[in-house]
Amino acid sequence: MTVAPERFFEALLDASSDAVLISRADDGRIVEASRSLAELTGYAKEELLGRSTIELRLVRPVDRERVIAELRASGTGGGYETRLRTKHGDWRWIEFSSQIVAARGHEYVLTIARDVTERKGLEAELAALAEEDPLTGLANRRRFDRELDDRCAYAARYGFGGSLLLLDLDGFKPVNDALGHAAGDAVLMAVADVLRERLRKSDVLARLGGDEFAVVLTHASASEAQAIVAELAWAIGERARSVVGGAVDVQVSIGAARIVPGVSAAALMREADRRMYEEKVGVDQLRR
Repeated sequence: MTVAPERFFEALLDASSDAVLISRADDGRIVEASRSLAELTGYAKEELLGRSTIELRLVRPVDRERVIAELRASGTGGGYETRLRTKHGDWRWIEFSSQIVAARGHEYVLTIARDVTERKGLEAELAALAEEDPLTGLANRRRFDRELDDRCAYAARYGFGGSLLLLDLDGFKPVNDALGHAAGDAVLMAVADVLRERLRKSDVLARLGGDEFAVVLTHASASEAQAIVAELAWAIGERARSVVGGAVDVQVSIGAARIVPGVSAAALMREADRRMYEEKVGVDQLRR
């Protein structure tokens, strides 16, 4: 393909698979843009030229000011990621590589952009999976420990924090032994469903491992926590027994501890575990 000399630079930009943008450093006005940038932003090239990135609302003013300051401070190019708003109002994650260049008495920002929205979405999914129980979809122990630490810090600062519940299924091993692990998994998922249905979105729900679950009740008083314990014990028992068809008697033991100033997460877990054990002993005695 033969290109006229005056169109060589424009053809070079349009041939790039990455989006290319040249804007004035002082006011952000776009002086040149590649075709791929137009496709990325949803604006025709004619709509981009002569207008600023702020006027087009492609980037937030605070983001642009920060990047310009960093580029000037470093004296070299810099890479960064931020969100870009398209003409249609969609937000895309963009990986930018920029450099300030001087020409004809002006400073320009030469930017190469690449759409990394799909990658960012995958990273977010992987991060969520790292803190999510794969069977029930509840928080796993790693995330729960962090949430409980946060609630303890909140209680230390503001004087209240809610209640911690530890839940352990009674009769779960016979389910696996007699009916198989698929039935056991169904019981665990049923417990998770009950917790989601009965508790608030502001509460923290977790499966710590095996048949042990944990809950942080946000801002729940001692009396409220006890009422919730009774409700959960009944609902979980009913749901679990319905899953196994009454073939195995499945119940739940629940221990509660108040989240109060000065009590650590480890101490709370020990107290709730102690109370859960006392409850479990009582259930065993009733069975005898």
